[in-house]
Amino acid sequence: LVTPGGPMDQVDAFVAAFQERQLADIRSLVSQKRQERGLTAAQMLQAQHQLQVQAQMGPGTFRESAIAVPFLQQLRILFKRKVLITSRSPAAIYMPILMPVFVGLLLGVMYKDIGSKALLQQVSFVFMLLVRICMAGMQQMPQLIEERTIMKYDTSEGLYSVQAWVLVGVGTDIFLSLIGAALNCLIMYAFSGITWEF
Repeated sequence: LVTPGGPMDQVDAFVAAFQERQLADIRSLVSQKRQERGLTAAQMLQAQHQLQVQAQMGPGTFRESAIAVPFLQQLRILFKRKVLITSRSPAAIYMPILMPVFVGLLLGVMYKDIGSKALLQQVSFVFMLLVRICMAGMQQMPQLIEERTIMKYDTSEGLYSVQAWVLVGVGTDIFLSLIGAALNCLIMYAFSGITWEF
């Protein structure tokens, strides 16, 4: 009977009645509700969790986190993934270990028996040794930048936290770099002829 555009169209009458009787009440209700503070997303989830617990349908615990799995599980999964990726790429294992060994042999031959020379001549050896220790990690930078790009995508999706990624990186990449740096220093020091007491 009241279809807009039909023979008995009453749209204007309904609009006028709405504006006269209900519009003022709705506007006041909207302005009142705009002043009230609603629940946050975490509070809404917690309220829903409480309802499910009361109905004996919900899980026993409630976690306020954007990441679905606990931190230790993130570490376990990321470590397993890192070991798998590293083991598939021989260069990821050999470069941090074999390259420092080769450089250690090269510099060791250059500074062979420097320990028997004057102290002033030994300073250049100590300087080169310290530079190798400090700069050894630079060969890892391209790989770290590439992995960081992947990490940014993964963390934006809430797959794991940045802290878990950093800890796994320290546990694998830094460990391999330390092995290489230690071998480098031992080889250089052995060639130098300086007494091991120092």
